[in-house]
Amino acid sequence: MKKKIFIAFVAVAIVPAVITILAANMFARLELEEIRRHNATTGLARLDADIVKDLAAMGSAAKNEVLNSRWRRMFLRRRQLGSVFQAQLIEQLGDRSTQAGWDFSAVIDTFGVVLARGDRPSSFGDTVDYRAVFGTQSITKPTAAAVAPFLPVWGTGGLLAIAPITHQEKTLAYLLVGKPFTANNLREWVGGWAIPAMIVNSQQVLNQTPDVPEEQLSQAMFAEIYYGPSVSSVHLTGRRFLVGRKQLTSTNSGRPPLMVLLFFDSASVDAATAKLFYSMLAAGGLGLLLAILCGGLVARLLTKPMDDIIEAAGRISAGEWDADVISFSKGDAGRMADAFNRMIGDLRRSRDRLIQTERLGAWRDAARKVAHEIKNPLSPIQVSAEDLVSAYKPNDPNFENVLRQSVKTISEEVAAIKRFVDEFASFARTPRPVFNQFDLKDLLTETAAAFPAENKQGRIAVDTTRSLVIKGDPELLRQALINLIKNGLEAGGPDGSITVTVIDEDETVQIIVDDTGSGISKEMKDKLFTPYATDKSGGTGLGLVIVQGIVADHGGTVTVRESPERGARFVMQLPQDPPPLEDR
Repeated sequence: MKKKIFIAFVAVAIVPAVITILAANMFARLELEEIRRHNATTGLARLDADIVKDLAAMGSAAKNEVLNSRWRRMFLRRRQLGSVFQAQLIEQLGDRSTQAGWDFSAVIDTFGVVLARGDRPSSFGDTVDYRAVFGTQSITKPTAAAVAPFLPVWGTGGLLAIAPITHQEKTLAYLLVGKPFTANNLREWVGGWAIPAMIVNSQQVLNQTPDVPEEQLSQAMFAEIYYGPSVSSVHLTGRRFLVGRKQLTSTNSGRPPLMVLLFFDSASVDAATAKLFYSMLAAGGLGLLLAILCGGLVARLLTKPMDDIIEAAGRISAGEWDADVISFSKGDAGRMADAFNRMIGDLRRSRDRLIQTERLGAWRDAARKVAHEIKNPLSPIQVSAEDLVSAYKPNDPNFENVLRQSVKTISEEVAAIKRFVDEFASFARTPRPVFNQFDLKDLLTETAAAFPAENKQGRIAVDTTRSLVIKGDPELLRQALINLIKNGLEAGGPDGSITVTVIDEDETVQIIVDDTGSGISKEMKDKLFTPYATDKSGGTGLGLVIVQGIVADHGGTVTVRESPERGARFVMQLPQDPPPLEDR
């Protein structure tokens, strides 16, 4: 009961705790994941705002620059300047690029031919399909956009603004101002957040910051990020990253758009999640330990009164009738203990009365049996004495016969009285066994030798084929076997026989005595081991009671059943190493 209460208490405590820990951990993970995704989305929004700001600034710079009349005058004097036109154009563009801090600048004619580059003065003569770059057929006003690389003019791509240089509504040339997608510019756009970033198209990485995870993206992973949702999760270099994806270029040009990828390291958040989980697990473990301690204490408090009663009941069943239950509780447990003590008191008084009654009854039965057994022979003795007196006549030839017959009768009846008294005395003074080790084979041989005539006639068969050492009192066991064999011989008559076999059963041994008599009736079998119960003429009914007492003192049992020989079978089952009498 204590174990069940303890298990129930711990189960009631641990199940909600486990559910709470798992649920809290799941919700914490979901919440932290939502926070991570929110941070990634916020970072993309900030990046988008920075790019839009830079586009506006470059568009404004290109617009303001072409409004300066120097560019219009330069192209209006182109024919006049002749071969020095391009040199002056390159020099003027270089100076303006240095003054304005443009990362990229170029002047192209209306056919897309590069006339000058401010970032690379020696690079000119390339052709730029500016209509494809900006995805439009006509550029009549300043325009800014994120564009893909248009090699060989600009191999990295970036933020690009274009503004027409006009005179009287006629386009003379175009000024290009740009901010390329370099690692430094990527770092500037992410605002110094220390977030790794890279610029990619559908096939390759165009540029990246130095702190991008060293492990290369697999082709499948790259495609999943490029074509997937705006925020996705990947594992790189043994860590988990949330990757935010921002499309930079338009698809109007017919070319795969450029993407900027921001890598948000989840290591710190994952560590916080793990720390939270282990903290909750430790708290749950502490709660479980407290639940176990409290469960054990509660189970002990609830079951101790019952344990005390069970212990007292066990002591009483062992014969300690002075066992009481001491309870310090005034509740139900105290009332139960008081009721148990009252019941034990009533049982003690009932037991004392029963013992006294049984003793008186036993003495009455013994007195009646003794009186009966002595009275029966007295009648033939009295008749024989009276016959002697009446038959006595001097010189009567029949007197000698009467005398002999009377003396014989008197002797037989006196012998019957003596036999009864001897068995009664033997029953009354059966000694306590003295345990020693002995060979059961020797005991059976000595027992058979106690019946020399029957043994010689072959009426007794004893199993002495093997030795078996057991512990017990050989003298008392020999007496018990003699009683059983004697009863079997008497039951079988002049032609009856006895078979004694031994069965070794590891910790016990069975001694089986089979006779060839008529068996034992059902009515007699129920009271066979009751004192004075017998159906034999001249029997006292004490022999089997003595056998049962000897076997019981050895910690064994004796039973009776039908024999395969149609007689009776008595089975003595004895422990090979019986416990001491005081331990029973």
